[in-house]
Amino acid sequence: MFDKLGEDASYFMRKTLEDLSDMKDLPDEDFPYTKQLHECVGSALGAMGPETFLNIVRLNLEASDLSEVNVWLFPILKQYTVGGRLSFFTEYISRMIETMSQKAQQLKLQGLTSASRSVDSLVYSLWAMLPSFCNYPVDTAESFADLGRILCGALQSQAETRGIICASLNILIQQNKEVVEGKEVPVSDASPAMVRASGRYNSDIAAANLKVLRSCAPKLLDVLSRIFHESSKDDGGSLQSAIGNLASIAEKKTVSKLLFKTLRELLEATKTAIAQDESSASGMDVDNTADKNSSSNLRARLFDLLVSLLPGLDGQEVDTVFSSLKPAMQDPKGKIQKKAYKVLSVILKSSDGFVSKHLEELLELMHNICHVSAKRHKLDCLYFLLAHASKTDDLKARKDIVSSFLPEVILALKEVNKKTRSRAYDVLVQIGHAYADEENGGDNEKLHGYFNLVVGCLAGEKPQMISAAVKGVARLTYEFSDLIASAYNLLPSTFLLLQRRNKEITKEVVEGKEVPVSDASPAMVRASGRYNSDIAAANLKVLRSCAPKLLDVLSRIFHESSKDDGGSLQSAIGSLASIAEKKTVSKLLFKTLRELLEATKTAIAQDESSASGMDVDNIADKNSSSNLRARLFDLLVSLLPGLDGQEVDTVFSSLKPAMQDPKGKIQKKAYKVLSVILKSSDGFVSKHLEELLELMHNICHVSAKRHKLDCLYFLLAHASKTDDLKARKDIVSSFLPEVILALKEVNKKTRSRAYDVLVQIGHAYADEENGGDNEKLHGYFNLIVCHLIPSHPE
Repeated sequence: MFDKLGEDASYFMRKTLEDLSDMKDLPDEDFPYTKQLHECVGSALGAMGPETFLNIVRLNLEASDLSEVNVWLFPILKQYTVGGRLSFFTEYISRMIETMSQKAQQLKLQGLTSASRSVDSLVYSLWAMLPSFCNYPVDTAESFADLGRILCGALQSQAETRGIICASLNILIQQNKEVVEGKEVPVSDASPAMVRASGRYNSDIAAANLKVLRSCAPKLLDVLSRIFHESSKDDGGSLQSAIGNLASIAEKKTVSKLLFKTLRELLEATKTAIAQDESSASGMDVDNTADKNSSSNLRARLFDLLVSLLPGLDGQEVDTVFSSLKPAMQDPKGKIQKKAYKVLSVILKSSDGFVSKHLEELLELMHNICHVSAKRHKLDCLYFLLAHASKTDDLKARKDIVSSFLPEVILALKEVNKKTRSRAYDVLVQIGHAYADEENGGDNEKLHGYFNLVVGCLAGEKPQMISAAVKGVARLTYEFSDLIASAYNLLPSTFLLLQRRNKEITKEVVEGKEVPVSDASPAMVRASGRYNSDIAAANLKVLRSCAPKLLDVLSRIFHESSKDDGGSLQSAIGSLASIAEKKTVSKLLFKTLRELLEATKTAIAQDESSASGMDVDNIADKNSSSNLRARLFDLLVSLLPGLDGQEVDTVFSSLKPAMQDPKGKIQKKAYKVLSVILKSSDGFVSKHLEELLELMHNICHVSAKRHKLDCLYFLLAHASKTDDLKARKDIVSSFLPEVILALKEVNKKTRSRAYDVLVQIGHAYADEENGGDNEKLHGYFNLIVCHLIPSHPE
C-alpha cells in the first residue's frame, strides 16, 4: 500500500506508520515478525522519502538516555533511502552529527568513556546514511556544492568517515555517468522507490549534476590525493576508486596538474632512492621499508596514485606515464617493479590502441626478468600482448610473439605463490578465448595453433617446463571441448614421459591426464553407457549375496588389526553394510555389542585392580581392553549405514556410559559414533532431544572435545529450525558458550572445528529453506555478542 501511494502515503497512512513503529517495543516472545516489520517500515520510507519519514518516526537523538534513541531505524534508513534530498543531509543530518560529536567529546572529558563511545557509534551511524542519500538524489545540481564543502572538512578531520564518503562520491559519479552514456538502469529486481527515483533522471539532469560535480572536483581531488599521499593504507581501495572516478569527470587541466605534480614527486623520490642505494652499497642502509615515509613506500604510493589518475588522462599523458615506468620495471626493489607492472597492466587494459602503438617497446620490456613479487602483474601485461597477437593475420609475427612469451606463462603454472599460479591459469585460458573469438579475428584454427604451441612445451629440456606444460594442456582441454580429440591423440606420447623416471613429470602426467580422459574418453563413455538401472540392480544382487562372507572376513581383520590404513577397511565395511540384507548386518551388530559389553566389564575390573595398585591394562598393547573397545566403536560407525531406527537406538544406549568413561580415548570414540548418528539421521535429535541435552551437559575429556563439538552443532542447528523462541534460546544459551570457549583450545584441530561449527550454526540460522531467516541469524549473533561482556572483573 505504501508503494502504491508513493509520496501521498504520508497523508493517508501516517497513523499506520506510527502504529508500526510502536510495534518495535513489543517483546520478541509476543512479536516474532521483526523482519516483516522492518520491510514494511522500509517500504514506507521509500515511498515518503527520508525527510517526511523522520518527521513522523523520529530518531530521538536528543534524548538524555541513550537507550531511548531509536537505533533500530538506522539499518532501515541505510537500506531503503533512495531519491532523497542532499540538502536534507546537509541541513539536518550533518547538524545532528556535529551535535552528537560535541556530546561525545564532553562525555569523554567527564571520564565517561563507555558513554562517549556509544555516542561516537551513533555519529558513525549517521554518517553511514550518506551513500543512501547519494542514491539518485533529487537535488544534486542545487545542493552538492554545500555538501562538498562538508565532505572536504570531514575527509581531513575524521579518518573513520573516509570510506563512507568515497563510496558516496563513487555512487553519485557512476550513476550520473551511466545515465549520460545511455546505459539502462536494471529495474527487474529494483524496489518501487528505486524505479521512481531512477525514473526522474534523464541525460539533461545527469549532465547538470556532473557539471556541479566537475566544479567541485579540483578541491576534492586535492584533499583526497593529499590524504592518499600521507596515509600508509587505503582501506579497501576506497580512496583510489574515488580519485579515479573524480579524475574521469574532472577538467583536463585539473587532472594534468595533479599528474605532473605526482610525476615530479616520483622523480624526486627515485633520486632519493638511488642515493640511498649508493649509501647502502657503502655500508649505510638508510632506507627503512618499515617506515611509511621511506623512499620505497613513497614511490609505491605514487605509482598507486598514477593508476587512479589514468581514467582522466589523454593519449599523450598516458605515454608520459609509460616513460616513467620503464626504469621502475628494472628497479632492484621488488615492490617498485610490482607497482610499475601494475600501472602498465591497467594502461594496456584501458587503452586498445596502446599495444599497437608501442609494440616494439613492450616486447623489449617484457623480455626482462622480473622480481618474483611482480610476476602476477607481468602475467596481466603478457596477456594483453598475446591477445593482441591473436588478432593479427601475420602468422609469422603471431608465432614469434607467442613462442617468445608463452613459456613464461606456462612456467608460472608451477609458481609457489598461489595468486600468481592462479593468475597464470586464468591468462592461459583467456588467451585461448582470444584466439577462439570469431568477433575479434579469432577462429578454431587459431585456437588449435595456440594449443599446439602449448603442446610444444612438452618437448622442453627441464622437468619443470614439461610438468608445467602437462598442466597447461590439461587445463586448456578442460576449458575447450574442441581440443578434446587433439588431447586424446596426445595420450600415448604423454605416457612415454613416464619413462623419464622424473618424479615431478610423473606426478603431473598421472594427475594431468585425468581431465581429458574422465571428461571425454571414448572408452569411458562406452563403458558407462552400457549401464542402466536393471544391470546395476542385478550387480547389487550378486554383491549382496557375497556380503555376509566379505563382512565376516573384513570385520575379523578389522577386529584383530591395530591400524586401518586410510580407513579403507571401515569404508568397505560401511559400503557392504549399506547393501547387505538386514539379518546379516543385525547379526554382526549384536555380535559387536556383546563384545563391547564384555570388553567394558573387563575394563571396569581392570580399573578396580588399578585402584588397588595393580595396573593391568597396558594401552600400548593392541589387545588391551581400551584399544579393543576403541576398535569396536569404530566398527559400530561402519555398520550404521545398514541399521534401522530401532538398531540405531540400541547403539545410542551403548554409548551413554562410554561418554562418561574415565578414559579419554573411549569418550572420544563414543562422541564420534554419536556425531555420525546425528549426521545421518534427521529425526534422531527430535526423538531423543531430552536425553541428548542431558548428555551434552556432561564435561568431556579434552581429547573428545572435537567430536563433542560436532554433536553440539547438530543440537544447535536443530534449535534453529524451531519457532519456539524460548526453547531455541534455552538450547543455544546452554551450549554456545562451550563452542565459543573451544576457539581458545590448545589443540589446533579442535580449535579449527570450533570455528567451523560457529559458522555452520550461523548458516543453519540463516537457511530460509530449513526454517531459518535473517532475524534468527541476528538473534544468534546477539547471543555471541553477549559473551563480549565479562561476567567476572578479570
